[in-house]
Amino acid sequence: MDAFLVRKDEKTRLGNTHRFYVSPDTVFRNDGLKDLELTKGDSVKIAAFDLDGTLIHTRSKSAFAKDSQDWEPFSDEVKPKLKALHDEGYVIVIFTNQKGLTSTRFPISVADFKTKMRSIVSLFDVPIAVYAAMERDRYRKPNTGMFRMLKRDLRKLGVSISETCVFVGDAAGRPKDHSADDKGLWENIVKETNVQWGFRVPEDFWTN
Repeated sequence: MDAFLVRKDEKTRLGNTHRFYVSPDTVFRNDGLKDLELTKGDSVKIAAFDLDGTLIHTRSKSAFAKDSQDWEPFSDEVKPKLKALHDEGYVIVIFTNQKGLTSTRFPISVADFKTKMRSIVSLFDVPIAVYAAMERDRYRKPNTGMFRMLKRDLRKLGVSISETCVFVGDAAGRPKDHSADDKGLWENIVKETNVQWGFRVPEDFWTN
């Protein structure tokens, strides 16, 4: 049976979603799962997303954000579809590579990224569990470190992951894609869990 997700009252329901920090293993994250009422012993459906080029893109149309304000939703369909997924009982998760947070080449600091992420989750207005890999380590996609962290967090709450899951990302190895890291993460999750997650690219997911 899937866990039944209930929104908390307006004052407190997204408190953990908005509280970002860097974990001891240098993953930028929040505790968004705690904003959900999960039924202990049940399984949850996961709708996982890449961030850049999937949930959002730059307002400036540049390849990389110029500052913490340089973003907008990927399409007008993102917010209503995330709400629909939440209402259907999906746990919404972000897995994103953010090596730029530890690089002098990019203008966005960890503090700026916190501001940016708070603006993003405020706009989407549903509980979201965020995991951002800041280094080239086991957490960086296509490695499964962030997924394993999600599993551990869910286990602490007494729930498991069902077989009704999907991962959406733009780095799918297509001719114009910058990499195949999103599809690679999906493939590695399937191998590691033997669960047949679906994989979709954003252009298809948000319009169908």
